Amino acid sequence: MHLRSPTMPPKPILFAIDPGSRISGVAVYEGNRLIHWALLKVPSSRDPVQRCLTMSSALAEFINETMDEEEERTVTVVVELPGGRSNRWARGLVTLGMAVGMIIAYLTALGHRVVTLRADEWTKLDSPRCLPKAVRAERIEEMFPKYQRERDKSLDGADAIGLGAYFLGLFSAPKERR
Repeated sequence: MHLRSPTMPPKPILFAIDPGSRISGVAVYEGNRLIHWALLKVPSSRDPVQRCLTMSSALAEFINETMDEEEERTVTVVVELPGGRSNRWARGLVTLGMAVGMIIAYLTALGHRVVTLRADEWTKLDSPRCLPKAVRAERIEEMFPKYQRERDKSLDGADAIGLGAYFLGLFSAPKERR
């Protein structure tokens, strides 16, 4: 077991999650530095409730595997809340809502500090309007060399990275909000 001195505070780590019932993007930050990102996928043949539970478990396992047992950490998990989407996306929002709720409940029950950000807030990055997913991915690719767009067909990894970067204040406030 790692012993830390009384004057040395635990290192903070941030997990940013762009949740889904089939694919979730996850970004891991130490301070303002992106250290890892991944896409977690679960089989699509399962019923929605089972898929959501499987995703929640996979995310918890990912967090546990990422943590270094030798180092004391303060963990924050930021989860995107759906919102600000057009009606054409409504058909999947019920299952997505289940996934988000289960992920938040599951990770909170494990003792993690979980905070949420609305999609219609963070997807503006530093512009006055919400940016399309492909434009956000381009911005992420420019800012974070670790991100590899060719590995991220759904762009959920880029959204997890962008969510975490927004939460950490790496984007300036849009001009109309300043």
